Amino acid sequence: MADLNSSAGNSKEEDKNDYKKVDEKEYLPSFNLLDTEKSGAISIESVNGLLSKLEAPAEGKGDRIPSEKLKEFSNGKQTVTLEDFVKDIRDAVNDPEKFEKTMKCTFKLFDSDAKGYLVESDLKKVFEALGQSVTPEDLTNMIKMVGIKGKDKITYDEFNEFFKKQI
Repeated sequence: MADLNSSAGNSKEEDKNDYKKVDEKEYLPSFNLLDTEKSGAISIESVNGLLSKLEAPAEGKGDRIPSEKLKEFSNGKQTVTLEDFVKDIRDAVNDPEKFEKTMKCTFKLFDSDAKGYLVESDLKKVFEALGQSVTPEDLTNMIKMVGIKGKDKITYDEFNEFFKKQI
C-alpha cells in the first residue's frame, strides 16, 4: 500500500514547481521582448536603449527631460534572468506601494509628451521601440479594451486598473 503522506508531500513540492513554471511561462513573451540580444538575460544596455527611444520628444512637442540611465538592476547586476524578472514582478504585485510606483513610471514612459493620457500614437511608439509591428486596428482595439468605451484615450486610472486585473 502506498504511503499517502509521502506522496502528498511530493505533490505539494511539485505544485510549487508547477506554479513557478506557469509564472515564468506567462511572463516569457514580455521577457523576450526586452532580451534584445536573445541571450537569456535582459541587459542594462537593452533597457537603457529602450528608455532612450521612449523618451525622445514627440514631433512638434517640447523637449522631454530624459530620466537617469540605469546603472544596475534590483539584483545588483548588469543583467536580469527570467527568474529575476518574474521575482521582481511578484515583489511589485505583493507590495501595493511598489506596484503603484511601477505603474506610474510605466505610464510616464508611454505618455512621452506628458499630456496625462495615452492615445494610439503613444502605444504605437512603445511597440516600435520594442521592435514590434502593430496595425491601426490593433491600436484602436487596445484603446477600446483598456479605456472607457467611446473615448479615444486611456487615462492613468484606466491603465492602472487594467493591469491590476491582468496580474
